[in-house]
Amino acid sequence: MLDAVPDAVILARADPFDRNGDGISGRPNRTADGRLGRFGRKAQAATLREFNGEAFVMEMGITNPGNETEQIVAGFPFPAGVDPLPEPEITAEQFDAADAFVRFLAPPPRAPLGLLGAQGALVFRKVGCASCTLRHS
Repeated sequence: MLDAVPDAVILARADPFDRNGDGISGRPNRTADGRLGRFGRKAQAATLREFNGEAFVMEMGITNPGNETEQIVAGFPFPAGVDPLPEPEITAEQFDAADAFVRFLAPPPRAPLGLLGAQGALVFRKVGCASCTLRHS
């Protein structure tokens, strides 16, 4: 659902200098072309589709219509014959199906806390993470 959140809403919640004093200094990331990053460890992808395309090639080594360049290993291209498939290794239709699958996955149900979960929730609140969750939910 993050794709549907307007940029203005995300930017309004930024607090790079921790002006509200809660210990959280959230900073939005911009992509190389200036769009607001939303996905990835450092919000390096602007859309879920871009993130999925990058994940296919970077994490699984599967080239796709958005990323047709095979990645190198330790600075060297694959030796001849190691990767016999032509690029891209999946079709646009296959990528569209995988992208739709990820896009429409429901969030997992929240499990009962139990003893370890209750301890984790206490630590989550103690270190200040709950204030961000409460403020932004």
